Order: sequence, then structure tokens, then C-alpha cells
Amino acid sequence: MEDRIGKIARARKRRKSRRESRRESRRERRQIRAYRWLNRLLKLTLGKYLTIRYNLKAYNLTVFENLKPPYIMMANHSCFWDPFIISNFVPDPIYFVVTDASFRSPFMRFLLGLVGSIPKTKAISDFGTVKQIMEIKRRGGVIGIFPEGHNTWDGHSLPVIYATAKLIKHLKIPVVIPEKRGAFLSIPRWAKKNRRGRITLDFKLAFTGEEIERLSTDEIYTRLSGFLDYNEYEFQRKEMIPYKGKDLAEYLELVLFICPECKSIGSMYSLGRVFTCKKCNYITFYNNYGFFENSNKEVAFETIRDWNVWQLNYLKTFLQEKKRQNCLETIIEDSRIDCRIGYRDEPMVKSGKGTLQLYTDGIVFSASGGDLSFSIDEITGLNVQNEEKLEFYHKDNLFRFDSKDRRVSIYKWYCCLKLLQEMERG
Repeated sequence: MEDRIGKIARARKRRKSRRESRRESRRERRQIRAYRWLNRLLKLTLGKYLTIRYNLKAYNLTVFENLKPPYIMMANHSCFWDPFIISNFVPDPIYFVVTDASFRSPFMRFLLGLVGSIPKTKAISDFGTVKQIMEIKRRGGVIGIFPEGHNTWDGHSLPVIYATAKLIKHLKIPVVIPEKRGAFLSIPRWAKKNRRGRITLDFKLAFTGEEIERLSTDEIYTRLSGFLDYNEYEFQRKEMIPYKGKDLAEYLELVLFICPECKSIGSMYSLGRVFTCKKCNYITFYNNYGFFENSNKEVAFETIRDWNVWQLNYLKTFLQEKKRQNCLETIIEDSRIDCRIGYRDEPMVKSGKGTLQLYTDGIVFSASGGDLSFSIDEITGLNVQNEEKLEFYHKDNLFRFDSKDRRVSIYKWYCCLKLLQEMERG
């Protein structure tokens, strides 16, 4: 397996060396352009569909009356449709920063180019992206950024990446924040089927250019984090809006992977509105309001958020104990895993199918061609791409792991590796 990976990597590097200068030359010549005619067309077609499908409402649109580009649009990342939902209410085209994984398909590269998307490698600093953002500012465009870097798993905002505050300080242009409510309950990351309830956007001018001049980077970061701090369930407890659909609990095990009763990892299973443990038969039901309920007994947790917070704390303690014991055994394992290798926005090359195993010092991918080992301290850029694919860089190669079983939680692997990395760093 190591030989095969080496061959793929060497072939990629040869192709890269031949194409890199041409690609960089094209990037220098190419102007990222968000076409106004396409922006209007999308609002009339996709925008109308999203408005009807998800019952979209927008407030405080007067913020745009005296605001002219360039400015930055920053929002929490709740779902795939976020850029289109936001763009539907903004008068000017938005140049959104998008993960470079979306550019690996030639067709998607073409479509994203039409709407002026800026490619960015997840969880890794990217100077090329900053250069393109500066160019959009120079041309008087609107820059769209999701400063958390990931979309939420449990309806609560994620920590803001500190480099975002540095970028705001450097650009010195106004920042608008649309607070989205109901997007997570309408289009949960873990679900395969969406629901109809209501999504509202409340646009706020978070920073003016003059305020940015006065504030330090730390002050900008603190204020930005405050604007973006959001819990979907706090909103829902007040509003209690029904989010109706079919099979509401289906695929909850992608985010909630530890049973609160028997503490088994990977034993939860969903069917229709039922969410149960295959080992101890713990059972709960997911209702139209996004809460757990059980008429026969008290539920362990009312919300996905509460359950997720508990499971992450439990998982941390569990892994710490395994490390304290110098455990050499497999901690978790999933079979029928596809492995692919690539780099940034290049197409991925399939390298094998096998079993993924977690240990206290890293992970091992076992396939018919041999084993691949990844030490915790050599893994960088760890993230979960849409459609639940685990990605990270290891020795200048991008690896992607994808389960053939659509009910296997890739989030589980992300959490374990993230926690082990934090322990490694102390």
C-alpha cells in the first residue's frame, strides 16, 4: 500500500511540476467574476424556490440602503444552501470563499466560477485566497466568508477562526452579519431529508470601516465572536416553530454516535422518528420541533446540542483513560472504507478499500495492498467534507476516507482525532 501511495504521490508531483507554472499563470490572468445577469437569474429561479421551499423571511434590509461595496458578508454556516439563501436578499453579487474540494469536479469548477467563488483549502492558511480577496476589494465587490470554517453539527455556532479578525483589520471595510434562525432545523447537516418550517435572516451592520480602524485585532475578534454566537435551540424554545417532514430522525447517528445509557460508541440507529441503541435498546423519539421525547420515560437529553456536548466530554475522558493505560488495542474500527489521495483542488485518485482503525497515537488504514499508518502529530488540515468524507493532509498528500455504509459516523472519527491532537499538544 505504501508503494502504491508513493507511486500516486510521485505521479501527482510530476503532473504538478509540469502544470503548476501554467496553472499559476492562468490564475494570475484569470479574474474571478460574479456576473450580475446570473445573480439576477438565480434570484428569480433558485431564490424563488428556496423562498417557497423553506419559508424564507428577511429583516432589516434597510442596512443596504446607505451601504455600498466593497464590504464583507459574514455568517454562521448552517447548511449547503447558505450562500444562496443569503445572496437572495443582498442587492449586489457576493464573492463567497468556498472549500477547494468543490472545485475538484470540472463541472463544479465551471459553475462556481460563474458565481465568483473564491477557492480556499479547509483548516489551512492559504495566501492565494487572501490575494484574491484583496483583488475583490480593489474592484469594489462584496466578499462572503463563513468565519467558523465548518458548518454546524448540532445547531450551535462554532469558534471563529482568529485569522478572520486579522483579515477584517487588514481590509478595513464594513462587515454585515445576517443572523440566520431556523436554518439548522430546516436543513440539518446529518439528515438526508429536509423539513419545512421557517428560516429568517436579520441583517446587522457589525463593523464600519471607521470602527475597524480604531479597534485592535483582539477587540475585533471578541466582538465578531459575540455577533456570531448562536444556539438554534435557544431560539426554538422561544418560538416553537414546527419543522415538518418525513423520517425526521433518519441518520441522526451521523452526529450522535454514543449511547447515553450504555456508553457504547457507534451503537445508535435511526428509523423514521425513532432513535435507538442496538446494544441496550435505549429509545427516544425526534419530534417536529427538533426535540427528543419519550412518553414512557424521561429522555437523557432534549436536544442534539445537549447530547453532543455530553458525548464530546465523555469521549475526551474515554480517550484520556486509554492514553493513561498506554492502550495498544484498537479503540474504534470501521470497515468498507474507500481511501483516495490528491492535493488541494486536484481530482482525487482512488488508492484502495479497507478498514480504518483508531489507536491512541494515530489511525491505520488496512487494505489488501498493505497498511497505511498516520501518526496524530503528522495529521494537518483535519476536516469533514460534505457527504461525510474525512479529509486531512499527511506528508504533503491529501487523504480522503469515505464509508460505503451511509450510516457510519465520519464525525466520530473527526472528534476522536481532534481530541487526540489536543492531548498531544498538551
